[in-house]
Amino acid sequence: MKKAGYPKREEGMALVTVLLLGLFGAAIVVGFFYITKNLVTMSGIGSRYVTELEEANGIANYIAGTVMSSTRDLGCGSDGASICIPQATINCNATSSSHIYIPQDIYDSQKYQVNACYLFSVEDPDAVVPYTMYGFWLRVLNSTTGEKVDIDFVYRVE
Repeated sequence: MKKAGYPKREEGMALVTVLLLGLFGAAIVVGFFYITKNLVTMSGIGSRYVTELEEANGIANYIAGTVMSSTRDLGCGSDGASICIPQATINCNATSSSHIYIPQDIYDSQKYQVNACYLFSVEDPDAVVPYTMYGFWLRVLNSTTGEKVDIDFVYRVE
């Protein structure tokens, strides 16, 4: 008597197909979790760095506004009592004559450490439009995450 059903050579095909489809589905799920985890991590780092960059931008605007004022005098030292003397320096700390005093109400002093230095000043009174260029260095360090932004910028006043 002949047995009804699948021919002999196809007896394990259903099992192999189910196993392959299960493996393929598991690979898709694992890949999805991996990509999702990495995107969340990368976007978190990016958003932290963006907050430091925004803080540095606000401080740079404060420095530029001070330079644009009528006196154009930046306060230097640990308390801002002395006038800044431009000095290209590698070590810009609170005892340096080029260390710019940034008032703590300008930035979130609980979260960030700010260090700014007045590097140089160049005048060209003989130009068609007389101008003065000021060079600055600025560092904003997030005390919590360790993320930091270092910016060198030049500001031109005509």
